[in-house]
Amino acid sequence: MRLSLGPSLADHKATAAKRVDDAAEAARLAWLTPGAGQATEYMRGEDEARQILALPVVSNLQPNQYPFVVAEQRAQAEVTGTTRTLRQIATEIVAQADTWRTVGSEIKRIRRTAKLRIDAAMTIAAVDAAAAGLSWPKP
Repeated sequence: MRLSLGPSLADHKATAAKRVDDAAEAARLAWLTPGAGQATEYMRGEDEARQILALPVVSNLQPNQYPFVVAEQRAQAEVTGTTRTLRQIATEIVAQADTWRTVGSEIKRIRRTAKLRIDAAMTIAAVDAAAAGLSWPKP
């Protein structure tokens, strides 16, 4: 009969790394809507908004060139009854993207630091310590 001593160090590391990745994703989802399509929408909107803001203020913007910014403009107009300019909407989108850049990079730093510490750990206790007490940014 063989006694089981619990998971191996490698198994424990894999489980701890998965817990860190799951916690990082939960932290991201506190800031973002989930889904690959939604991520693409965010990126397209940010790209269009930055293009708008790079143009001179007196530019004659062609709405058909900025469908994601126009979609946001129209959605807000439907709810509020007022139409903001494409430049105003673009400014808002860029501000949100810049906030996410700061938050997202901090989530990455926390996640990668924990996973590198987990990988370097030589004992189960060190693995547990590396994965414990992570403090994620909150909205």
